[in-house]
Amino acid sequence: MTLFGKLLVFLNLVFSVVTGALIVFVFTTRANWVVAYNDDNAKVKTAESAYKAEKNAHDNDLRQKDAESAGYKEQVKQLTTAVETAQQEARSARELATKNEGLNAGANAQSITDRDKLNREIIGTKDPFVKGLRQLINEQKAIEDQAYNEDTYITDAVTNREAEFGLLKKRRDALVAREAELKKQPR
Repeated sequence: MTLFGKLLVFLNLVFSVVTGALIVFVFTTRANWVVAYNDDNAKVKTAESAYKAEKNAHDNDLRQKDAESAGYKEQVKQLTTAVETAQQEARSARELATKNEGLNAGANAQSITDRDKLNREIIGTKDPFVKGLRQLINEQKAIEDQAYNEDTYITDAVTNREAEFGLLKKRRDALVAREAELKKQPR
């Protein structure tokens, strides 16, 4: 065999090894593609079910929001009606107050004189000195405080005197008993 034949045999060997390696590589890649496809397919199904559940929840939330919105709109209508009613009542009350203002002028003057009279009765007057109710109440409270303080002060003294009286009574009884005992004894 010549050099050229040997070179062709060697190149044929290299080509067959490379071809075998490519075949093995393609086979393993295709096997991995099947596993990856099945894995991705399962992930897609899981994601679709999660999407559908989330979409249903979102749709329910939208329906609930719409229901709440309708309720709020109804409340706004009711409150608007109530405000309009209150404004109308305020207008009529203002008109009535304006009408009564002239009528109440005399009654207001009488109320002011009655109030001043009651204030003088409560506070008292200086010109002809008359004690007011506040001064009389304060004097009665001062008298009550003095009586309480005096009672507190005397209570200790009375308790001490009662104790001394009890001791003196015991001594007297003991002396009377001793005297009777001594009189019974012959001398």
